[in-house]
Amino acid sequence: MHRAIRSLLAKARTHISKGAARPRASRSLFEALERREMMIVSVATPLPDITAVPRGSGAVTVGLAGRFNDPAYTNRVRFATNSGDLDINLTPGVAPNTVANFLAYVNAGRYDNTIFHQTLRVAADPLGTNTANGIGILQGGGYRVPTATYTSTPPTQAMRPQPITTNAPINLENATGNVRGTIAMARGASPNSATSQFFFNVTNNPTLNQTSSGTGSAVFGQVLPESLPVLDSLFGFTRTNFADDFNSPAFGSMPLRTQPTDPGFVPLPIAPSAYLRINTATSVVAGYAATSSNTNIATVAIVNGELVVTPVLGALGTVSITVQAISFSGNAVDNASDTFNVTIVPAAPTASTLQTRDNRAVGTSLNLYAVGVRDTDSAIARVDFYRDTNGNGTFDDGVDLELGSDSSQLNGYSARVDTSTFSVGANTIFARIVDADGPATIITQTVNMVARPTSTTVTPPAGAVNARDSYTVEIAGVTPTNTNVRRVSVFLDANGDGNFNPFTDRLLGNAVYNTTTGNWVFTGKASQLEVGANRLFIRVQDIFANLGTVQSTTVTVG
Repeated sequence: MHRAIRSLLAKARTHISKGAARPRASRSLFEALERREMMIVSVATPLPDITAVPRGSGAVTVGLAGRFNDPAYTNRVRFATNSGDLDINLTPGVAPNTVANFLAYVNAGRYDNTIFHQTLRVAADPLGTNTANGIGILQGGGYRVPTATYTSTPPTQAMRPQPITTNAPINLENATGNVRGTIAMARGASPNSATSQFFFNVTNNPTLNQTSSGTGSAVFGQVLPESLPVLDSLFGFTRTNFADDFNSPAFGSMPLRTQPTDPGFVPLPIAPSAYLRINTATSVVAGYAATSSNTNIATVAIVNGELVVTPVLGALGTVSITVQAISFSGNAVDNASDTFNVTIVPAAPTASTLQTRDNRAVGTSLNLYAVGVRDTDSAIARVDFYRDTNGNGTFDDGVDLELGSDSSQLNGYSARVDTSTFSVGANTIFARIVDADGPATIITQTVNMVARPTSTTVTPPAGAVNARDSYTVEIAGVTPTNTNVRRVSVFLDANGDGNFNPFTDRLLGNAVYNTTTGNWVFTGKASQLEVGANRLFIRVQDIFANLGTVQSTTVTVG
């Protein structure tokens, strides 16, 4: 307890007397209810329209922080007592660590089923005629309700209020403003000794503020005006000195709901229901309500201080959402509402990737696959494939070249496209997924194209070759470089039709790279050829399996 309270309490004890059998209560002092108007709330930042919420999508969360200009509508706590609800606005702006400490106890449930264990009504002078600098407080947060009825002295452990589990002490902050209706931290002699106990300033208590000779008590919240009658009611109950009964000075002025049978006398038994108790302490994040103009399109809810808009499955259209600031008691605050529109539109289709094969030769065919194509609210109409003709990396309808289209999901959405218009190097490919409602989604992939392998010159033997001898064919100007060439193959035109056919023409073998000349050399046996002119085909293949244009030459066997 603060030393200033101790000093004034010492003066007040001249007015406290004990009965022969049971303690007697001191005289109650009732102060007039101070009128306090509710803070004015207005819209600080209007909520913007949301014009494109996809049909079939999940809920949309809209943050409300900073939308209304009164911080009193955040960081709230409700004490549900056995005399009514005490609703409190916390003030983290001036006492952030104190508020955080208090909420830690609230959220851990440690204030549930606890008692107000002390009421101090200390006048500034012995006669109680001047209360301007007196003390009127209601203190709690330290002890649980006894589990058994107090039936005999000395009380058993179950008949005594037991201390709650506390966290580490916190540093003092905002040690001023102890006016009627505020909540502050109770502490010991050290300024930085507050843990769980708090008190309500039922009166203006300037002696509890920081001065040149004292450090004061930390104020961190304000009882809402509509809860002040509940606070006054709790403050007005019978007080009894249980300091000796419970062997602690903390219980020297305990309020009870049980009324004395004669002036100041509270007889046994005293049931747990006789104590002023906090049944539950609940943290309330924000004071807002929300309504939807058409719940067939979207429903709304306030969850953890944020607005949650949930589109109705299958619905389309625009709905007006109104967010209203409310008092803690649930009453709407005048001039503190905001309305905006949410439009539910058809959901666009999606796809996971556009797959293709890199390092294809320009002029060869290329397979494109749109993988993971789906739509949450409609059917897929088709998938169109395009090349980024102007090279700007962005799909331009009517400009970029359409390569193919697929409207059947049977074998997956794909197209086999010609690459004769592609460039050597990186080429950007688009897949446009179009659903039956019209929305489309573009996915992109880059494919690397290489030049088609080829050779420039094929040199056969200079004259006729003896059937018993070998012959050589030299292939010059092979591209790409030798390290990127898989093979240079030589075929015999087996059926003599003058056209290359890899399935009917006979493979004679592969040429060998000559590191000295940089050419490829094929050595064959004339005995494998017919007497007379023999047409040979030469085909270059690179390491990416691309095949070059076939060239031909003639070898004559004599």
